[in-house]
Amino acid sequence: MNQRLVVLGDSFSCGEGVGVQIAMGRTWVGILAARLDLDLALHALPGMTAAEVSAHQLSRALDHPAQVATVLVGLNDMIRLEFDADAASREVRRIVSELCAVHALVLVGRWHDPLAMFTMPKRLRTVLSSRLAAINAGIDAAIGECDRAVLLDLGRIRYLRHRAAWSVDRIHPSESGHRAIAAAATKALGGHGVIVRAPVADGLAVPRPAHVSRVDEIRWLIRHGSPWMVERLRKLVLPVVTATTVTGGNCSPVAIGEPALRGVETSSEQLADHG
Repeated sequence: MNQRLVVLGDSFSCGEGVGVQIAMGRTWVGILAARLDLDLALHALPGMTAAEVSAHQLSRALDHPAQVATVLVGLNDMIRLEFDADAASREVRRIVSELCAVHALVLVGRWHDPLAMFTMPKRLRTVLSSRLAAINAGIDAAIGECDRAVLLDLGRIRYLRHRAAWSVDRIHPSESGHRAIAAAATKALGGHGVIVRAPVADGLAVPRPAHVSRVDEIRWLIRHGSPWMVERLRKLVLPVVTATTVTGGNCSPVAIGEPALRGVETSSEQLADHG
């Protein structure tokens, strides 16, 4: 058994964001590897959906049995125009099942509410919340099917409810947010017999970092945020809002319907992702 922490997922695990980059040693997986005294085998890449993690990261993660593997995936599925809840759930379950067959323990992330820091149209929030619930249901099912799976529930990390836990993009964790996730991860794994070299202080137990200033937000908005938002307004927000208007406000994933979306957006081009 290799003394490794094998990491699958997207930008939440590799430290990248929209105009944001966290040094690997300060990401939650970097801190976790150090506290468990394990080498870090990082396969996570920005923008990965569950299907892309399955296709491009999983085989490499199965090559050598490790002490701990982690997977945090699904947020990019949520913002894809062609979102398919059943397909995303199948991929998550496949990833967790195959990791559990090889690695001693598999830490599986369950998502918090990523919409909490944003103001958006009610219809769009309803659609995205429904998608997130479907993704988390798939994650719950995957964990329930594997006795080696350990839950890392981001929704239960109190510090992530604070603005200081998030980078200027309000989507990806700040350094203190990563630390809070690492603290929860070490606690979860410690409860399953993994030896933690030293506990990680939760974000609430350490001095609060400097607040992101309005000037910082404006600079970020000009350089990074505006291009990112314009692309998503064109490819996701407008189609979803229009589709839910056409269908009478029924915002379930099934009722969003391809015909309504096709009338607004005919391209099958994928979104450039945030996670």
